[in-house]
Amino acid sequence: MSEPVVFIHGLYQGMGHLADLPFPSSRKPILLDLPGYRTQLEKAVPPDLAGYADHVASELDRLGASPAVVVGHSVGGAVAMLLASNHRERVAAVVNVEGNFRPADAFWSTKIAAMTSEEADAMLEEFKNDIDGWLTRQKIQIKPKRQEWAKRMFDAQPARSVQALARAVVEATASPDYLPTMDGVILSGVPVHLIAGERSRAGWGVPDDFARLAASFSIQPKVGHMMQLEEPEAFLALVATRVG
Repeated sequence: MSEPVVFIHGLYQGMGHLADLPFPSSRKPILLDLPGYRTQLEKAVPPDLAGYADHVASELDRLGASPAVVVGHSVGGAVAMLLASNHRERVAAVVNVEGNFRPADAFWSTKIAAMTSEEADAMLEEFKNDIDGWLTRQKIQIKPKRQEWAKRMFDAQPARSVQALARAVVEATASPDYLPTMDGVILSGVPVHLIAGERSRAGWGVPDDFARLAASFSIQPKVGHMMQLEEPEAFLALVATRVG
């Protein structure tokens, strides 16, 4: 039986709307929420990024979904890699979608991590109240479905959950052990597929040696970092071609 495909969101629950769309693969798609998000709002946030990976491992066990092909976007990509490092038996492959490798990849997390709770609340409210402005800043053309998906994304978690995850990834990527841990995943034999958006690829700090060892490296055309919201059908099709 083909392993399920588990999707892990980034700082915001930017994967939830994918449940509305067909996944062009025989594999079963599963959309997970990290602690503090959507269905896991009451779950205590972990003390570090490895704790988020532990949560995913527990959810895979609860759902009977391991081993799984794990698709992680942005911070979720970092969580997916730590899951593969710390819970190898639960991971059949990783699809790393512009996941954080270096502190520079987590530039938005760094900004949010440094905010006061009041500033983080105000930022999230601003995004909620000006969806069109947020889409425009991401260079995403405004369309009704994208407006709906972006609103759902920002409504899926409080600012405190975003800050907790941001602080966890900032701490993780700053550690001297982080990149060797990422290398250890790919050297252990876990297939790692890399996906970037055409507009955002230049800003993704995936190490050259890591990219050369990856099972594949795909560029989704005409999109940026939020490719799964900008062109979700094309994103799912690209993931499906990587996982079979």
